[in-house]
Amino acid sequence: MGSKSFIWWVGKIESPATIADNGDATVGSMTITMDSLRAIYPTLNDNQLIVARNAHVMLLQVGLFRRAEMAIVLDRHTGAELLIIPGDISSIRRFVIPDYITGEVIVVHNHPNNSTFSASDILSFTIYSLRNVGRAVIDYLSTQGHNGNVYSISIGDGERPTMSTFVDIRDTIRNYFSHSRAAKPPESFDVINCYLCEKFGWNYRRGVD
Repeated sequence: MGSKSFIWWVGKIESPATIADNGDATVGSMTITMDSLRAIYPTLNDNQLIVARNAHVMLLQVGLFRRAEMAIVLDRHTGAELLIIPGDISSIRRFVIPDYITGEVIVVHNHPNNSTFSASDILSFTIYSLRNVGRAVIDYLSTQGHNGNVYSISIGDGERPTMSTFVDIRDTIRNYFSHSRAAKPPESFDVINCYLCEKFGWNYRRGVD
């Protein structure tokens, strides 16, 4: 899907973006800085960062206008917009990347509650990072909070997941939350994300304030 599909789904944009000379983008009262994007996408070049920034801008516009989640799937190397996945105020309805999309991708989505990655985000990331699946492989999964918070997770030089890893992560998350009912997002998810990324050698990053 290209820009037409985005405009068709979003409708009239009531929060136009202002781009500064240094590349920072402001939507409403929120600013997406290039320094934050460099922090969460350290292996992207300047042109790729601009593409990622534009995706973050779109998602912030959607979030501020419709109070809904949405995901944008980008080609890791060309920056082409491959897919838009709509959602509602609390989640992406059905996170599926079709089989016709192959190779490395970047998945950017927004969080109206400003939290880091949810359990379903981490499990989706694991599924689309499995070995030898012959389909899209997530290089970066990132989230844009409506308060300006940005996060990313990537495999980097860490352990590439298997189905056994997926089961391990699923059970770890279930066990953690079954014994941590007092913990509230985003703190609880931040703790489990840090634990999982340390365990498997993955990269878990937050943009600079």
